[in-house]
Amino acid sequence: MDAARRGENEAAVRTLREAVQLRPDAPIAHYNLGLVLADRGELTAARAQVVQAISLSPTEARFYLALGRMWNREGNSQRARAALQRASELDPTNGMDAAELRNLNSRAASRVAEDDPYRFGALADTADAHFTFATVLARRGDWTGAAGEWLRVLALRPDDVDARNNLGVSYARAGEDGPAELEFRKALLVSAASAGAHFGLAMLELQHGNQAAAVQELREVTRLQPEYPQAQSLLTATLKESK
Repeated sequence: MDAARRGENEAAVRTLREAVQLRPDAPIAHYNLGLVLADRGELTAARAQVVQAISLSPTEARFYLALGRMWNREGNSQRARAALQRASELDPTNGMDAAELRNLNSRAASRVAEDDPYRFGALADTADAHFTFATVLARRGDWTGAAGEWLRVLALRPDDVDARNNLGVSYARAGEDGPAELEFRKALLVSAASAGAHFGLAMLELQHGNQAAAVQELREVTRLQPEYPQAQSLLTATLKESK
């Protein structure tokens, strides 16, 4: 935060990312990273970090205030109102929350946002709750947010192979192939019989044009799990193309 105050945002983000990696259970680290990312205009990534902070500490009013401001900057008064309302409920003495809330004039739209049970993150700070929330975010196409939730699952349940593979998928869908491959290989260290990890590696190999390596991974998938139709059809197509 000292670096951020000096205007050295790159250094601030780098150091805060290290803090989050070292202490994924520290809400203030996620919150501060979200603030610095928001200052850089990276609002989607910023919101993901603040939501993570809320998941870890759901009664901290300033987290909701920051989230409301981020939604407001993006022009989403529905979600901004819901977040600011929650901040005001948690800290009624904070006139700033109430003032910002009064500036949002879409009461009907706010009810739509309030219907979303995940608008403030996971419903509890448990591995299962974060797993469920990560799945919701993945279905919504929020791969960055999903990755953050899978990381929290793994902090609470380090040997969860499904979470590890899903983290790899999230990284891959977000265009981070290096971290994706690392997670798939970590999954295989926990369970060498993980068909999902081999399939994930196969998809990465195909994406990079390495058909021979992809075929090897796909054959391993079909050996481990013969009833894996997607792997079987992809293996047949890849072998046909490589002739």
